[in-house]
Amino acid sequence: MCNSNFFTEVFSENHNIRYSAKQLEYLEKYTALFLLNLFMGIYQNLDKSSYSNFKTYELSTLKAQVDIKVLPMA
Repeated sequence: MCNSNFFTEVFSENHNIRYSAKQLEYLEKYTALFLLNLFMGIYQNLDKSSYSNFKTYELSTLKAQVDIKVLPMA
């Protein structure tokens, strides 16, 4: 049992995931478009985010309200 690591045996199975060059090109373009749309949305909504009752902050781009404690202050 000294040489056996139960954690790695359970949670790290070997996966043989192989993508073709065409699939990788598609995934690369899809990711680039997603990030471009996300950052464009952030830029367009720069002044639309707001505080509400000093405990939550509304992120209009993500359409979500987050607790002020989870945002970085620096």
